[in-house]
Amino acid sequence: MDKFFKIKERGSNVRTEIIAGLTTFFAMAYIVVVNPSQITSYNFDGDFGRI
Repeated sequence: MDKFFKIKERGSNVRTEIIAGLTTFFAMAYIVVVNPSQITSYNFDGDFGRI
């Protein structure tokens, strides 16, 4: 894997890259779940809460 991506040449290691990938995945998964509920809970009178 290091040979293909040249991880050490770029100053990183496999463990760091895996942790960064998992962090990004879980952050995006959270956004995909939470964002629609925030959009649908917006009342167009400028009031937040259930419509």
